Amino acid sequence: MPPKKKTDQDQNLSFENLWESEESLRVLMNSNPEAVFILDREGNFVAANEKSAMRFGKPIEKLIGTNVYSYLSPEIAEKRKEKVDEVIRTGNPVRFDDTRNNRYYDNYLHPIFDSEGNLIRIAVWVIDFTERKKAVDALKSSEEKFRELAENIADIFWIRKGDEIIYVSPAYENICGKSCDSLYQDSNSFLQAIHPDDLPYVIKSLTSDQYLSDGLFNEEFRIIHPDGSIKWIWSKTFPVKKDNKIIRTVGIAEDITLRKKAEQDIQNALIKEKELNELKSRFISMVSHEFRTPLGLIMSSTELLEKYGEKWDAGKRTEHLNRIKKAVTNLTWLMEDVLTEGERDAGKIKLIPKQCDLTLLINEMIKEAAANIKECPQIQFIHSQKSFIIFSDEKLLRQIFLNLISNAVKYTPPDKKVSLQVFEKDENVTVEIKDEGIGISQNDLKNIFDPFTRGENVGQKKGTGLGLSIVKRTVGILKGDIKVKSKINEGTIFSVVLPKNFSA
Repeated sequence: MPPKKKTDQDQNLSFENLWESEESLRVLMNSNPEAVFILDREGNFVAANEKSAMRFGKPIEKLIGTNVYSYLSPEIAEKRKEKVDEVIRTGNPVRFDDTRNNRYYDNYLHPIFDSEGNLIRIAVWVIDFTERKKAVDALKSSEEKFRELAENIADIFWIRKGDEIIYVSPAYENICGKSCDSLYQDSNSFLQAIHPDDLPYVIKSLTSDQYLSDGLFNEEFRIIHPDGSIKWIWSKTFPVKKDNKIIRTVGIAEDITLRKKAEQDIQNALIKEKELNELKSRFISMVSHEFRTPLGLIMSSTELLEKYGEKWDAGKRTEHLNRIKKAVTNLTWLMEDVLTEGERDAGKIKLIPKQCDLTLLINEMIKEAAANIKECPQIQFIHSQKSFIIFSDEKLLRQIFLNLISNAVKYTPPDKKVSLQVFEKDENVTVEIKDEGIGISQNDLKNIFDPFTRGENVGQKKGTGLGLSIVKRTVGILKGDIKVKSKINEGTIFSVVLPKNFSA
C-alpha cells in the first residue's frame, strides 16, 4: 500500500528529494553490478545504469525517454506490463523470475512515492542469477548423486561437524541395528555397541592427537548387535579442511565379519596343515622305530635258528619261535592300528553289527594282552552274569578292549593289579578297566586321546601313541562314550559306555 502523505514521509524517499541528488543517484546505480533502471508509470526510462544500457543495447542518454516495452516481444511486453500495473495498483513491490536466451533473471520492481504519497516512479532491478542457478543445480545434482551413492552402498557413511553428526547413511541401521536418529541425537552413542574388550583402544584412538589434530582414525574392532551377534567393523575417517582447519570429518565403516572369518579359516587351515605335516613326520618316525624292533627280533631269532637250530634242544628252539610269534603279534597290532586310523580318516570303515558275547570277547583280549608281556600283573575280571550279549561290531569291540587292556597291563608293575568289571544300566553296558599303574598326569589327560600322544612318564615303554586315539574314535563310531580318571603313581580308570543294541 502507498505510504500516508504525512506520517510516512520519513520512511519513503520522495522522488523530488532523490532527483535533487541526481549525481549521487547515478553513482549509486552505476556501482550496482546488476541492471538497475527507473520507469515512469507508462514504462518510459527515467534513469538507468551502465549495465541496463548494455542489456538494452543503447547508451544511457539514448535509452532515457524510450519505452521499455518497445525492447521486448509483444508477448513478453504484455507480461511485464501486467507486473508494472500490479505495482501501480497495489503500491507494493513485486518480484518474479524469468528466463530469456538460456539466462535466468530475478526481477524486482519497487514503487517510488512523492512527498504526497503518490506513486510516480518504479525502480527496477534485473539480477542475472544464471551462474548461481547453475551452481545450485550442480550442488543439488551432486547432493542427489551423493545421497544415491551413500544410501545404496552397503557400508556406513557419515559426516561429522564438531560433536554433531550431520549425516549418516541408512547402512548404519542395517549393520549396527540402531536407528540413525539415535546417532543424530547423540553422536557418541555408537560407542555403546563396541565390544568391551575393544572399547579402550577405540577411545584411545578417538582421543589421540592424530584424530583430534588431523581427523585421522583407522581401526578394526568388534561390535555387539542388538540380536547378540558379534560383527567386525573396519572404520576410517578423513578430514575436510578449509584454511588449514578441519571443518568436517568424513567417515566410512565396513562390515568385515566375513573377511575376518575367512582370515581365521585360512589361519586355522595353515595351523592344521602344519599340524598334519608334524603328525606325518612323527608317524614316519614312529613307524620306522616301532617296526624296526620286532623286525630285528624276527631277523635275529631266524638267523640263530638257521645257524644253531639243529644243535639246540627243543626248549631253546621253542624260546626263539615264541620270540618270533610275539614280534609278529606286535607287528600285527601295529599294522591294525595304522590301517584302522587310515580307514577312519578316509571314511572307509565298514560296520558289520551282530550279536557279540562281551564277556567272552573281553576274556580273549585279556589272554592276548597277557601273552604279549613278559611280566604280567594280576588281572581280575568281574561280571555279574556269565554272558553279556550285545548287538555291535565285533572287530571294533576287539580293537577297543585290546588297546585298553594292553595299556593297563603294560603300564602296571607285575606286583600290582588290573581289574575289569562289566555292568549294565537301562539300554547301555559299561566296561570299567582299572589299573594300579604309573597313572597319567593332569596335563597329559587334556590331550590323551589325540593321535601320537604319549604320557610324559612312560619312560622306555614301547608305543605308537595311536591306541587311545583309535579307541576314542571307535567308541564314537559305535555311538558310545569313554571317560578317564587318573592319578600319577596310583593308577587309571577307563569307563566305556556302549549301547546294547547298536544301529548304524
